[in-house]
Amino acid sequence: MKQDTTSLAIQSMVGHHKVAVVGNGGILLDKEDGDLIDSYETVIRMNSFQIKDELVKHSGKKTTIWANAMHHKVPFKEENEYEHIVCPLPLDVPHRLKRYGATNRQMLQKYSKNTLFMPENYFAELTTRLINPSTGIAMLFWLHKEQIPFDIFGFSFFNKKHAHHYHDTRSVCGHDGNGEQKFFESCLKC
Repeated sequence: MKQDTTSLAIQSMVGHHKVAVVGNGGILLDKEDGDLIDSYETVIRMNSFQIKDELVKHSGKKTTIWANAMHHKVPFKEENEYEHIVCPLPLDVPHRLKRYGATNRQMLQKYSKNTLFMPENYFAELTTRLINPSTGIAMLFWLHKEQIPFDIFGFSFFNKKHAHHYHDTRSVCGHDGNGEQKFFESCLKC
């Protein structure tokens, strides 16, 4: 069976090795994994990630792929902060774009020609199991579907014991952390 161009594109971005997927959960600050994260050939970071000198020992600083859901709360990034952009939402499909009212249309317009979007059939499958998947779990699912091995850092699954993001004080989220953790442990754990 011939692979589609999206599969070939994401596989060429990550190569043939295990990737580091760095979430924004406050749990990232519990360990000093920065050097380990930076040792991976490919490092994927989510949405509003921040590289701050005082946090590098925890977060690392390398970014190969920026997983950007094009949400209105995601800040624009400088082009030298990443090599590739992926969107783990099929925002290139009109009925999916219409459903996501929080999409930053300016960001989508600026980045869309250089962005690889999650295949719509993958997202449709994912949303049969999680109603409103986070960028992180959607990215992990995409990698899983492509059989790309990964290690995760900074995924607290929205556990209240940790800050929502390691780099800010925001505590509100619209995702089902318990459901995402169960889904990860039963289906995606590498």
